[in-house]
Amino acid sequence: MAEFNVYYDQQNNCLRGVFKGQVDHMQVGAYVKEVYSKATRKNERLLSDFREAQVDLAEIEIVSIREMIRNIGIDQSWKRAIVVSQKMELFKFFEVLCNNYGDKVRAFSDMDEALAWLKAD
Repeated sequence: MAEFNVYYDQQNNCLRGVFKGQVDHMQVGAYVKEVYSKATRKNERLLSDFREAQVDLAEIEIVSIREMIRNIGIDQSWKRAIVVSQKMELFKFFEVLCNNYGDKVRAFSDMDEALAWLKAD
């Protein structure tokens, strides 16, 4: 079972979510709802840190996660960086899928690169 923590990172001016443990579709849904509940503006920046998580998602679930994110209210005005230590190909698939719909999403393996991209306009 995964644990996650969502908080505002003042130093980097973004929402930050950190996952630990086994992550499945249901936990991602709970995470997205928590993120949206903590958003303070429409064009929010989000850093999702999955480096300490074991991700158990199939590509078909990735497609439904993208739809769920939009239905909750996270739209094209958001800029989202995802940092992972495993399954980069799955997160790159998510990146391409989201970008094809006009979302600003990028997957990284390096935290500093993710933060630099997130801060850039």
